[in-house]
Amino acid sequence: SGHEEWKIHNLRLHALCLSDGENHDDALKAASDAHELCKASAPSLAPLAVKLRTHVGSLSGKKEAEGDGVEGAITTLQLARSGMFSDPEALKEALMEAWKKVDPAAELLGEAKDESS
Repeated sequence: SGHEEWKIHNLRLHALCLSDGENHDDALKAASDAHELCKASAPSLAPLAVKLRTHVGSLSGKKEAEGDGVEGAITTLQLARSGMFSDPEALKEALMEAWKKVDPAAELLGEAKDESS
């Protein structure tokens, strides 16, 4: 659906412009609107909208809930890219949680053995 994709891209660009102008609340609304439209009409664009919404939210100091699955992992990674974790240990923990959301093998991390000898 080309019209919806066009509208999503315009909302995304509008959010970026508002954010550049330090109007973070309106930028967050535009980014959230783009994300909702993605979920309804263009799921392939949803990861882009999640990253934008998360980044704009972090600029205004609003850390949103990370959610589940791939979308939750994307949100956590974007929070890390946007500088929301100043403590290295908190960053490491957040990245491990993001990994666990998308890869069941992450749960086995502590159980790995070095049997090379």
